[in-house]
Amino acid sequence: MSTAEWQTSFAERMHRFSPRKGSAEQRIIDYIHAHPEKAAFSSASAIGKETDTSDASVIRTIQKLGYTGMRDFREELRSVTGHTEPPVPASRDDNRAGERKRGMSARALYTELREMIVTGSLGHETHVTESQLAGIFGVSRTPVREAVRMLEQSGIVVRDHRGITTPKQTKTQVNELYDAHILLHSALAKRAAERRTDADLHTMRSMNEVMRRMPLEQAGSVEAKIANSRFHESVYDAARDRTLGTLLRQLTDRLDVWSGTTLDAPGRWIESLDEHDALVDAIEARDADSAIAIITQHLETARRIRLSLI
Repeated sequence: MSTAEWQTSFAERMHRFSPRKGSAEQRIIDYIHAHPEKAAFSSASAIGKETDTSDASVIRTIQKLGYTGMRDFREELRSVTGHTEPPVPASRDDNRAGERKRGMSARALYTELREMIVTGSLGHETHVTESQLAGIFGVSRTPVREAVRMLEQSGIVVRDHRGITTPKQTKTQVNELYDAHILLHSALAKRAAERRTDADLHTMRSMNEVMRRMPLEQAGSVEAKIANSRFHESVYDAARDRTLGTLLRQLTDRLDVWSGTTLDAPGRWIESLDEHDALVDAIEARDADSAIAIITQHLETARRIRLSLI
């Protein structure tokens, strides 16, 4: 398929979708149509930043266009544009490149790198150097070095003589992280049961419904992993405890950097969604004890599956 043919095909997808003019979905579609080569190597988070939308909105829009998820979408774009590697950064003499170099902070790089690692775009069990990362993002090594340092402190990456990579998982590490995960998540589930609002309940149920609408064969996809994270974050938000929420998100990042997922184990996808519904029911009833018991069982099952993958 040529670029022209893809544009025609994409226009047909847009016509079938018919997003509301001026909506977030329309902004996302307009951006993809105008920048297919850039979108071919962009995460949902990166496209969201370009269009002032959330990564969840990007993923939903991609699925409404008829793609199974971001991976399917990017693979089509890469085949259309003929690129298998990210575009070469602009030269140092290019004014726009200069603006990018000055404007991209270490914190912004940290966010981009974290997204690439968690979604698998950067690749697990591979090594990359600071120079290579600087080349990919078109920045100097200084903000890259600082971003990598923050990733190291979060336990998302480690260094060795070959460069930067994700940490190797061991059974001891898995058990330690799940022990801490269960303690913190139980505390947040209790607070959510005490502090939730009707809006919180609506958000939690909506997040789980997004997962139920996903095809069963998509249970092991990056999109399913992101949707699952969004559900659990809606529980954190309902608890209204910023400190516990921040700590739990950091632990979740450390779990997410490992390749593979517990969601595609036989029968686990539907079982997990049912446990989500039970958790929301307990939170709605303000039954903290039941909420703690449900989330504990939910995470213990995930622990057993994770340990079986090592």
